Amino acid sequence: MIEPPDLAKFGRSEQLHAALFGISQFAQENSRYPAEADHDAVLALTNAAMDANQKADEGNFKVEIEADVFRKAVSWTGSSISPMSAFFGGIIA
Repeated sequence: MIEPPDLAKFGRSEQLHAALFGISQFAQENSRYPAEADHDAVLALTNAAMDANQKADEGNFKVEIEADVFRKAVSWTGSSISPMSAFFGGIIA
């Protein structure tokens, strides 16, 4: 089981993990990360991956993904945090 990072948002980790299935499948098929306009295609890939996992093992469950969480996950996939930001954040902390 994925460890929840914030218990106030219980179930968020499972939703992001499910979204990662669709995002990685989209990246493999299209050789690029999805943009916000590709939301519907990524959602279809995510649902297909969840259905396949559920059929493969009866113990798996299908995660209901909140639209807002999924849209944010897809729109932020192409971005990265600069290593300098992490460095200075560590110093400041």
